[in-house]
Amino acid sequence: MTIEALRTEIDQIDEQLKALLMQRFDCVARIAVCKLEASNDGKKPQSSSLRASVTVRCPQRERELKQRLLKDVPEERKGLYEAILEKVLETSRSYQEKIIENT
Repeated sequence: MTIEALRTEIDQIDEQLKALLMQRFDCVARIAVCKLEASNDGKKPQSSSLRASVTVRCPQRERELKQRLLKDVPEERKGLYEAILEKVLETSRSYQEKIIENT
């Protein structure tokens, strides 16, 4: 296989990753809205103090997610995958915070 063919394969994988990440961010946005509504009896909060009380991070869920996703990753790639996973989680939290702040 040539470098060009391999790069084409990587380009296709990158497009799939982009689509999956956009789908994930759509879910993250919906979760942010659900959290806002749950903190205000099903209604969107009108005050910044209510928005500030919404908890974005769920350490237990993140631990469980990492354990589940890392369990079948080859040992030599675990650090690589975990770094990317951590960045996805961090970015998702930031996006949720931004949505909550601006709602």
